[in-house]
Amino acid sequence: MIMKLPISMKRLLLFAGVLLPLAAPAQTIEWSHQFGAFESDEALAVATDSIGIYAAGFTGGILPDLDKVGRNDAFIRKFSAAGNVLWTRQFGTEYDDEARAILA
Repeated sequence: MIMKLPISMKRLLLFAGVLLPLAAPAQTIEWSHQFGAFESDEALAVATDSIGIYAAGFTGGILPDLDKVGRNDAFIRKFSAAGNVLWTRQFGTEYDDEARAILA
């Protein structure tokens, strides 16, 4: 039986009947940052640009030094490439609000 391999499988090396994957480059975690309120929070989207990283989602509480507007408020937080918080915005209506996507 002859199988036609999909294009994505062309990165595999066939040697003596054994498929050997090509080595993937090593990945390391540069930094992580945990933040939130006492109520439920979720980051639903992440984007990057040349100077930083953006996280967006919702919080059921009040993020540090900000004001709560409704039940669940949307938020956007910007980090530098080194992981430092540059700014945070919490916003919404009197109802439930979320930021589900972000584009930098």
